[in-house]
Amino acid sequence: MSKAKVLYLSYDGLTDQLGQSQVLPYLLGLSNKYDITLITFEKSNAYNKSKQKIANTIKDKLIWLPLNYSKNPPVLSTIYDLLKLKLIVKKLVKKQAFDIVHCRSYLVSIIGLWLKKKYRINFLFDMRGFWVDERVEGKIWNIKNIFYLNIFNYFKLKEKEFFLEADHIISLTSKAVKPILSITNHKINNEKISIIPCCADIKLFNSQSISRTHRVEIKKNAGFAADDLILLYVGSIGTWYMLNEMLDFYQLLVKNNCGFKLLIITRDNHNMITREAIDKGINTRNIFIKSATREEVVKYISISDLAYYFIHPTFSKQASSPTKLAEYMSLGKPIITNSNIGDISDVFKSIPNSIYLINSFNENEYEKAIRKIPDLLASSKKEIFSFARGYFSLESGIEKYDIVYQKLLS
Repeated sequence: MSKAKVLYLSYDGLTDQLGQSQVLPYLLGLSNKYDITLITFEKSNAYNKSKQKIANTIKDKLIWLPLNYSKNPPVLSTIYDLLKLKLIVKKLVKKQAFDIVHCRSYLVSIIGLWLKKKYRINFLFDMRGFWVDERVEGKIWNIKNIFYLNIFNYFKLKEKEFFLEADHIISLTSKAVKPILSITNHKINNEKISIIPCCADIKLFNSQSISRTHRVEIKKNAGFAADDLILLYVGSIGTWYMLNEMLDFYQLLVKNNCGFKLLIITRDNHNMITREAIDKGINTRNIFIKSATREEVVKYISISDLAYYFIHPTFSKQASSPTKLAEYMSLGKPIITNSNIGDISDVFKSIPNSIYLINSFNENEYEKAIRKIPDLLASSKKEIFSFARGYFSLESGIEKYDIVYQKLLS
């Protein structure tokens, strides 16, 4: 019996970190049951570094058609990319009949919606978040400018159309369901929406694969003493993740003589982070900033004692499911973060001794969190890992996508 054919469209590149953690593992898991053709937009630097590794990984499992990502000029380059995508998709559908077009986020969903209307292909809108509002709240689109206001209005109309016309919708969080229903004036129901949070590969993000001796060695090679306490942040800086507030928290931690050193794993501007710390009067000898591959991230999380992240609490962040949350917890790490982001309150209720949620960004709230640290450090790593295995595991995510595909095919 032949496999159902899936066309997967993503404006994120497969050679991006995001593509390697939140696209490729799922599709490899689904490739046993489905014939998947994947079209992505690749940034030249990342593509040149990783294309051979990715090609070897997907060999005989997926058909990958990488397109060049156009960066400039803004907006026009995106229109150009979508025209390229439409042309290649048009050629593909003339050669073979796809059963599902799976669209990751908003931009490629323009093509997915066109395929549904013209060729009656099942359209799966994998929204990934309230992208239009993110562009405004993240100060990427200034809607005081008439040009960006028109773009905003256009995509708000498209967003509603995606929700109404999609044969199924995937949201990262349960908290996003209510706004989705509101946007559509309740013309759709909950059954049309599946919740699949950002997951982690439990086989890769597994502390049991790293021995105590190996962790000591990793700490030493990273510049730490064997008995150093490490506060960890992994990920991008700016737009959504609040470097200023995270440094304020660390500064207060130092003033309270808690003995932590700060490890930041990011590809962003290391010098800028150092300057910010110096401006706050933080001793930068206690701050370690490193870039890392996905495999190296596992090692760095494994040597930390406590992880944290602060996100701007805006409307769009109701739909946010940070990959770092799944990865921290898969390695059994207690976490300090802020409330009102995605489904974090539900996660907190499930393991309250392992997470502390601050409600605002001020010294009083930071002090409360700092007083909670001894309890966080004493929390059960096995309990955290066990929760992550049930809630954030890659296998669980693959199974949920499979269920959605089967619904569409039936």
